[in-house]
Amino acid sequence: MKLFKPLSKLIFKSQTTAFWAFLIMLALPNAVMFFTEPQPLLTRICSIALPASLYWWALTLPAEQFAQLKQALQTTERSN
Repeated sequence: MKLFKPLSKLIFKSQTTAFWAFLIMLALPNAVMFFTEPQPLLTRICSIALPASLYWWALTLPAEQFAQLKQALQTTERSN
């Protein structure tokens, strides 16, 4: 826990730092798969670019739009 406190202070020092840290953490598994999976180059690039852009979009949503999106998803789950 001692090692985590300085790291958490560094990451959560500002919202911009936290944004980039979480974006990198979410895209990191896809970046590893870019080098380890035998796929065509275009597929590899898309496997990083598409999820990263969706993560970016989700992390930049204002709170009101996020609440509306969450409510819409819940209503569709209930109807199914």
